[in-house]
Amino acid sequence: MDACPRLVDLSWPLRPGMAMFPDDPPLALAPLGAYGPDGFLSHLASLPLHSGTHVDAPGHVLPGAPMLSDLPPERFRGPGALLDLRARPSLAVTAADLAPRLAGLAGAEFVLLSTGDEERWGGADYYTAGAHLTPEAAALLAALPGLKGVGLDAGSADAADLRDLPAHRALLGAGCIIVENLRGLAQLAGKRFRFWCLPVFGADGSPVRAVAEIHGPEARP
Repeated sequence: MDACPRLVDLSWPLRPGMAMFPDDPPLALAPLGAYGPDGFLSHLASLPLHSGTHVDAPGHVLPGAPMLSDLPPERFRGPGALLDLRARPSLAVTAADLAPRLAGLAGAEFVLLSTGDEERWGGADYYTAGAHLTPEAAALLAALPGLKGVGLDAGSADAADLRDLPAHRALLGAGCIIVENLRGLAQLAGKRFRFWCLPVFGADGSPVRAVAEIHGPEARP
């Protein structure tokens, strides 16, 4: 492998005023220390664990299922494959959208879905009327051998009006993790890469710094 891989940041920065899921409290920073009186700068952060670019553990929707702290670090990295679905005819990603592309996913442990919703980040309807997986599409991905996780550049794997979260249940029930609110996926088109999404918190979800690691000639921008 090339000793100097290119790292592609796929995460939205966490900051006050950022887009949040409806009814979630906003991210807040409160000062704990200042350079002058204390000699250091420090803040207290308050935010929902499913903020910004984040990972869902199986225990997010399934009682008794593993939380992030129950999963070893290697569950959060592995060979990835990108599916460019920006030209699909509807907001929903369907099984028909995925089926012709499944043969190209051999060996992938993470499947990243470029839906085009990244361009709507921060908009009023980003979370309420965004790209999502149909239950059948989620089941198709969940059945892929060796799959560790699915990531997408949208606010949720499920449509906002489906309170039973069938796509989440299909993927998380198969032992996969879900990474939501990715960005910059177009940079991975035609490239082989390793995906990383290490969580900070050992709970039902956590913000992550998601990156793609590209080696060799493909590392050139």
